[in-house]
Amino acid sequence: MKMRKLFLFVLVAAPFLCMNAQTSETSSGKPTFLNTGGNWFLTVSGGISHLFSEGSGRLDLFDNVQPTVGLSLGKWMTPVWGLRLSATGAKLKGYTNWNETAGKESLWYKGINYPSPYSASDTYIPAGYYPNYVKETFLGKQKNDKDGNNGYLYDVPYISGGLDLLLNLSNAFCGYSPNRVFNFVVFGGIGYAHTFKDGDKGDGRTAVNNIMEKGGFIADFRLSDAINLGLEANALILPENFDRQVGGSNNHDVVANVMLGITYKFKPRNFVKADLKDQREIDALNNEINRLRDQNNELSKRPVSCPACPECAACPEPTVIKETKKVFDYLPKPVFFRINSSVIDDAQWSSIEEAVRYLRTTPDAKLKVTGYADKKTGTPAGNKKLSEKRAQAVYNAMVKKYNIDPSRIQTDFLGDEVQPFGENDWNRVVVFVKD
Repeated sequence: MKMRKLFLFVLVAAPFLCMNAQTSETSSGKPTFLNTGGNWFLTVSGGISHLFSEGSGRLDLFDNVQPTVGLSLGKWMTPVWGLRLSATGAKLKGYTNWNETAGKESLWYKGINYPSPYSASDTYIPAGYYPNYVKETFLGKQKNDKDGNNGYLYDVPYISGGLDLLLNLSNAFCGYSPNRVFNFVVFGGIGYAHTFKDGDKGDGRTAVNNIMEKGGFIADFRLSDAINLGLEANALILPENFDRQVGGSNNHDVVANVMLGITYKFKPRNFVKADLKDQREIDALNNEINRLRDQNNELSKRPVSCPACPECAACPEPTVIKETKKVFDYLPKPVFFRINSSVIDDAQWSSIEEAVRYLRTTPDAKLKVTGYADKKTGTPAGNKKLSEKRAQAVYNAMVKKYNIDPSRIQTDFLGDEVQPFGENDWNRVVVFVKD
């Protein structure tokens, strides 16, 4: 109950932690941020651990603190939430009073078909019937409890791994800021815990495998663009046989960890604010562009006028040179892409479907699919390759998803050599040219 109250307090207090803990303005409103394929991180940590089990309350808290280590690899999917794979391990200590062990209420987990004086088909052995066997098999160093009663410590070496869902409350309540000094993160997850077999105790101490629940928080401090320092507190909630002892008032065993970790953030490290235009605005501009192109096409078909020349025998006949200019005919809706991406967004499939509809309703028609990249992002060589990927993505979609004959589609890519639109961000695009 105390842990639940503490966790609720943390959730309520967390939004206020970010108010005085950032070095730059956060983004206003609720903009959309793009994950450019980065925001991966690796954390190495170390600290202290304590096992809360049947007999742990009889010792002072710091009488049974053990060192622990941790390792995690994760990725922030958005500024607010992410996922990580995490692992921890330690050589914990359990505790029991010998007079309780000699009683009939205590059971010890031995697994199935392990040698013991008790039935080999049973999973647990009652200590009250075989106290000497339990003492020799499971218990270790003698230690009196805080009331002076006789008892024993015993080793519980374990390792655990799991998947955690991370929530950055600072970004959730205060807006995303890549330069914020302090971020408060809560997490929860599920995983697997393995209690190792103790070689010194023979076959009587079998390994124990359990599904566990996990929860905690991280106070994360930014040291540089690449390095963070985090103070993490977490609790692993495990079945009662995790430490091999069963009995008493506990329904679960709990491993509490407090660790200090160094986090390295791989490039690219930050989220990019999306600057996508409203599709209706794009459609309106495209229609205007096509109207002007049609008008230009009509003007190019008009005869070239020539003023009347005075009659002159010596005057040669004027030679009229007609300049022909190729006029391209575009489909009205191009396919726009996000920065540094060749993945087709959900909102852009309607443009591809319109191109498919044009080819299906015009059997003799062909299209040229031309990819571009904006000039203000990346290098010319990188943009050339990116525009090729964008054109190929649209080509693959039309051929593989909509079964368009490949011979009716030609691909081209111009990188940032040509900018079809005056707005820089709009040039992350693939356009359809009627052939």
